[in-house]
Amino acid sequence: MCVGYTNGYEDFESWRLDAALKAMVPGSAVAFDRRALYHFAIFLGWAWPLGGGAKPLPLLCHLSGSPDTKPRASVRLEDVRDVAQGCTVRVYRCHCDAAKRALVVNECLARIGETGYNLVTNNCEHFVRSLIHGQRVSYQTRWTLALPVLQLPRLAIGLSTVVRTVLTARDHRRLQDDIYLGLIDPESQLLMIKPTRGGLNVTVQLATCCTRMFTGANAQAAQQLHHCITCRLIWATAICENCVKTCHKSCETRRLETRMAGFCQCHCCL
Repeated sequence: MCVGYTNGYEDFESWRLDAALKAMVPGSAVAFDRRALYHFAIFLGWAWPLGGGAKPLPLLCHLSGSPDTKPRASVRLEDVRDVAQGCTVRVYRCHCDAAKRALVVNECLARIGETGYNLVTNNCEHFVRSLIHGQRVSYQTRWTLALPVLQLPRLAIGLSTVVRTVLTARDHRRLQDDIYLGLIDPESQLLMIKPTRGGLNVTVQLATCCTRMFTGANAQAAQQLHHCITCRLIWATAICENCVKTCHKSCETRRLETRMAGFCQCHCCL
């Protein structure tokens, strides 16, 4: 599924990063050409920082690290633009349904902070393939180890390139450890990503919340809205998917036929 040659992929040179971002599908794989190796990650979607006026961030999840972080390697969140850092970006085509991709996104977030990196048995490619199609395999590692005399120099070059890129990315990162993010998953539900005391890359807490909390998500992302028939005589009736499941769960609601960009008008969240 999706990380291979069945559905294909498209490579975008560094100057076409904006086009690569438009081609990415939330819950699917991307890879960055580090000259000797590809660094794999999963694109989660666009996340809006809490607060008005903030621009959305293209968010990915990957197994990565650098020599001066503790732990040196872990599952973490990053801005796609910080990880790309002038590399060619490979975007894998994905035709999976929204429910399946939403599971991948949620599993990524649940594994933030996990450690145990191993070049041969648990690298970035193992992580991505295991989450997307359940097979913990790294084909570039197999190919490298198959001809060690010829390929080990390639492996060393690839590792040094990854380290240099991560260090540069940290100096220019847009993603702050204490930021609250609103991420609309492939099923149009808004997940609020809460940082813990250690920051976004140690572990995160998830909570469904009203989309009013993230004005950018309301204004720019098509979401599923509902009419609350029970509340229609008193309050405006357009409410988001999360409010249907929480503060309006005892109300009679009707789902709108099409998704749209618009504000949730739930009176409970004023």
